[in-house]
Amino acid sequence: MRRDHRWNNINGMMKGQKVYILGSGTSLKNFDLSKLDGSFVIAVNHSIEYYPQAPAFLFGDKIFLHKSNFDIKNYQGLIFTSEKCQRSNPIEEMVGQDNLYIYEDRRDEPVENAKVGLFHPTSSGIMALNLAIQMKAKKIYLLGFDYYKDKGKMHFFPDMPHHEQYGEERLASKLKKFKYFEKWKGRIINCNPDSFVEEFQKESLEDAFGKDCYTST
Repeated sequence: MRRDHRWNNINGMMKGQKVYILGSGTSLKNFDLSKLDGSFVIAVNHSIEYYPQAPAFLFGDKIFLHKSNFDIKNYQGLIFTSEKCQRSNPIEEMVGQDNLYIYEDRRDEPVENAKVGLFHPTSSGIMALNLAIQMKAKKIYLLGFDYYKDKGKMHFFPDMPHHEQYGEERLASKLKKFKYFEKWKGRIINCNPDSFVEEFQKESLEDAFGKDCYTST
């Protein structure tokens, strides 16, 4: 991990470009994901199942591997996962693949050098944000970073049983971690004006993608 020279390819790989991080909040309900086509997208956790053409995909916990039917082994994009997942299949069988990056978990703060890990305060979305910073994106757009429940639902896709156990206090504890991104806040845009993440500039999905960014269903 730290000795893996391939992390040098990640540092600065999106310098001067835009990165879109695809979360899973209910604010993405009926959003036309094809609006992301042609962009560099990091899909977080189960959002990859709804946008499998994303160029990059990140998940931080083994529970994703246990709950998802996504065909990771045949995914051609970049895969980022935690060291805690490396002994779980199919990741254990994929170790050594050029597109798989296994990072070290950091609990203290975000870092700009991918070689020393990713900030992982129990939130894959926050980890993806740290990754985009390491890539030196000039603008980072957060999609579906709601951090609230809408009529009891957390995601734009069906919640799973373990999601339903999330209390408001757990979401609130994760919200506190965004304060660690203060120094980069000028590069980060939160595409949900109602999001509970207050540290960054906000704009609507319509502002970012046009008024036709929703499907008719």
